[in-house]
Order: sequence, then structure tokens, then C-alpha cells
Amino acid sequence: MANLAERFFTYSTKVMGLEQQLTSIKDGRINPQHSLVSILAKTMACIVTGKPSFNQMEKVINEGTLSKVGGSNKPSADTISYALKRASINSLDTANDAIITQARRNKSL
Repeated sequence: MANLAERFFTYSTKVMGLEQQLTSIKDGRINPQHSLVSILAKTMACIVTGKPSFNQMEKVINEGTLSKVGGSNKPSADTISYALKRASINSLDTANDAIITQARRNKSL
């Protein structure tokens, strides 16, 4: 599973500029302990590998399985949920559009 998540993130960053798009998303939290980019990267990796809940995501993250995706930090399920609730919807939408446009340009979609 970790290999799939790492390959997905590496490929998406290289081909579609995923990490650059994630850095453009505005974080509504005050003095966050974990970066939003790291949380979003780990969340996407968990979605790709079929983890349907924040608790399962937290378990995989704490096992260190995703240490190469989004850094070695280990946010809790509550932190992931809180960060995603506070992320700017408009900047998420803009980043999503840019990623989809790039994927179409690369004929990935």
C-alpha cells in the first residue's frame, strides 16, 4: 500500500504539479502544528489506497506507512478533520481545476 501511495504522489507531483497546487491552498487555521500541504498529501494517498475513514487514515499514518508522502509528521484523525474543514473551498476548487486541466493536457484523463 505504501508503495502505491508513494508512486501516486511522486507521479502526480512530477506530471501534474500536485505539490505546487497543494501549496496554493489557503489554510484557515491559526498557528497550525501540521502543514496543510502535508495533511492534504497524506489524505490523498489514503484515498488512493482505499482508506474510507479518518480513523483508518490515522492508523496508517501512525504506522509510518506514509512517511515518504507529505513528510514524517503524524497528524491525528481530529487534526486531519479540523484542517480539511478550515481549508479554503475557493482555493481547493482552483487547485482542482488546475490539476484536471494539466491531467487533460497530459492525456491522463
